[in-house]
Amino acid sequence: MEPDWIWGLGGGLLIGLGGAVLLWGNGRIMGASGILGGLVDGTGRHDWRERLAFLAGTFLMPLVLYPLFTKVDTHISQSAVVLV
Repeated sequence: MEPDWIWGLGGGLLIGLGGAVLLWGNGRIMGASGILGGLVDGTGRHDWRERLAFLAGTFLMPLVLYPLFTKVDTHISQSAVVLV
């Protein structure tokens, strides 16, 4: 058995940890569509910095980690543009 499943397990644990921290810390459920929607329609004005930081982390963290993990074989495509 190939150990590639560990990457999925690690990613799932990090997403779950992020959701748990947001729920325990703010009493809100993590949902990217709700966070983005609150910024667009103005209902999230009181915590716009937190929402913007979450979205920035979502988009910027892959760019930060890309130089460290360039050799991951996806079996789909080697092009980052195609994967996105």
